[in-house]
Amino acid sequence: LEAYYHSDFLKEIQKNSNGQIASITIPITKNTTKVDIEKRKILTKLTTEEVERGSFEHFFWETLFYSLPKAILENFIQTYSVFLKDIQSKSFTHIVSEGWLGKIKLAIYVATAKQQGRKFIVPEHGAFHVLFQGNFNWFYQMTADTFLTTGWMPNENSDTSKFKAGGFASRKINVYKYNHQKNILYVTSSNPPYQGVYGREALFNTFGVRSLKTTLEFMDGLPKHLKDNFVIRLRRYPSAWDTANAWQVEQKGIKVDSLDQSLQHSICNSKIVVIDHLSTSLAEILAMNAPFILIHDDSIKCIREEYIGLLDSLKEVGIVHSSGQSAALYLSQIYDRVETWWFNQTLQTTLNNFKYTLIQDESKVA
Repeated sequence: LEAYYHSDFLKEIQKNSNGQIASITIPITKNTTKVDIEKRKILTKLTTEEVERGSFEHFFWETLFYSLPKAILENFIQTYSVFLKDIQSKSFTHIVSEGWLGKIKLAIYVATAKQQGRKFIVPEHGAFHVLFQGNFNWFYQMTADTFLTTGWMPNENSDTSKFKAGGFASRKINVYKYNHQKNILYVTSSNPPYQGVYGREALFNTFGVRSLKTTLEFMDGLPKHLKDNFVIRLRRYPSAWDTANAWQVEQKGIKVDSLDQSLQHSICNSKIVVIDHLSTSLAEILAMNAPFILIHDDSIKCIREEYIGLLDSLKEVGIVHSSGQSAALYLSQIYDRVETWWFNQTLQTTLNNFKYTLIQDESKVA
């Protein structure tokens, strides 16, 4: 249900399971556009009557009068009834979903399935969220019967019974081979231009603007002879920042990587990869053992205390940089000797420690 794996992988697991694993689609429900003011007044009264006026909790509960989605109030009974009937008509014993946390109807469907005794398996969506302060892994642990991390395991103080490491191992990985490539592949992301939560830390306008500036600093900081080899891989989706326009990609004649080809294909055709966010894309780069530079500004997304040392060790060998300017300057210094820099024993030992801690699959550690 709402799986983000490649379609070929989904077909393969369905075939290899003899049809026991299959995709399902939640039924369509009719929704009202009418807002029930009286119900919202009752909700506000019930949630605030025992909370001190003027407190944050009081403010929070009062906002639900305006911001609570109709799917959870006005349309809930009708949606729940349709979903319950659908689930009871199906014989599945387990339900798997990546998109459930950010999509209300998926969450209602999953919750209803759990209520009916079906087991819930959550594959972690997006590698490395565990690194960030304020991540949502506590919620995964609370709601999932089994949580497939991208490789990391919780510390000894956590309930580890639900956790399974190595979910990233399902990906087919191409081995990177140095073959005198010239391209500098820049892998970027985009965020919505409004506050949003995608099952992890909150994303705000100011963070988005600073991320845009970081990428711009990197591109402007490259010397001309390296700009000729620069290729940017844009992430485009509805309701997100138009990064191509913000960076004036077309006006500046910047080469844009084709999304018709896989990220791994583009990595194999590049001399070095620069990535500006901690994500599943970085996990693919790590698994391929392709040379890369990571730009991470800790003031935008703060790293949890227990993982700061991991990032600091990568800074010491030149992999991690806190600004676009620093990354561009360093790349200009090592571009002609990337292979020598990358296969330095100290760098590889440091990198393998980072990989094993967060991917946790020895076959993916070079």
